[in-house]
Amino acid sequence: MAVKSKAARISFLCILFAVFGTILFLNINFYSLRASSQRSLGEVSEFKVTRHDKSDKMASDSPLGTTAIFQVDTVPFRLNLDNEKYYPTIADFLGKKTGALMERPSVTWELMNDRQPRIMYVRNILTPEQALSIVEAARPQVEASVVGDQLPELFRFKVRFKNPQAQAKSAIRTSSGTFLQSPEQVHLPGNQILRQVAAAIVGVPDSNIEATQVLRYEKGQFYREHPDYFSKFLHPSNFQNGGQRIATLFCWLTTVSKGGHSTFPRVPMSFPPIQGNGVLFYSVDKSGIEDEYSFHSGEPPECDNCTKWLAVLWIRQHTFK
Repeated sequence: MAVKSKAARISFLCILFAVFGTILFLNINFYSLRASSQRSLGEVSEFKVTRHDKSDKMASDSPLGTTAIFQVDTVPFRLNLDNEKYYPTIADFLGKKTGALMERPSVTWELMNDRQPRIMYVRNILTPEQALSIVEAARPQVEASVVGDQLPELFRFKVRFKNPQAQAKSAIRTSSGTFLQSPEQVHLPGNQILRQVAAAIVGVPDSNIEATQVLRYEKGQFYREHPDYFSKFLHPSNFQNGGQRIATLFCWLTTVSKGGHSTFPRVPMSFPPIQGNGVLFYSVDKSGIEDEYSFHSGEPPECDNCTKWLAVLWIRQHTFK
């Protein structure tokens, strides 16, 4: 009886493992087919780009080589803005590391870092004419850049109490800048395209994007390592209008032949200024927590008679007014 009982148990276990294995096999095949069908929705057509940035570190780290095929995204990416604890990228949504925007197929994106921080390289955001139109619109009103948003609330209050017109300046930042805020500047075609690209990649409406900032770096000018996200302890009032900054888009308005890189020293990764191209990175991780690896810096241009101009867009959790 003991022998029969043992044999029965072994038979039962064999049958159980066989059933389990069959279920597992069917599930794997089901999810593989579903993933394949989802990818095909976003990869119907192709867009070929020849890269001109093959000499820099970014290109050497890329798996695509000097010529890449970018398939046009055919599914629009939209964040669920009601969920403040989940911020996927367009790469997560489409299940691929490169793409060309459905809204503007000439604009291509490539996931350069899928860990901390999440970084994308974006090509062909602006034409040379569009980029220079933004420079000319900003040029008459650039002033020395400030770092007020990175200062504690109490210190900022003291500065403004003594002189309401005063802005805090710091040795960590020596560039100049301004914001595109007049109706003519806001509706400038280049600025509109820039904002459309940022909104499409991050999956938010234009109303979640702060006013476009334009920065000018002359030879030797810099912005030391810093974050773009806000600290709830140092500057809580910044959350009252739009919530946290979840992502940033840089777009270079001029090409710099030497120096002037945008650098992420904690990765490390560095990108040279190439007119019309840009970098989009997230200041928070997928769960919405501030990403300390997102610290970045603006390196000084090193060439004579060259100026780095770039546009910066900060993307918020909610509507920014």
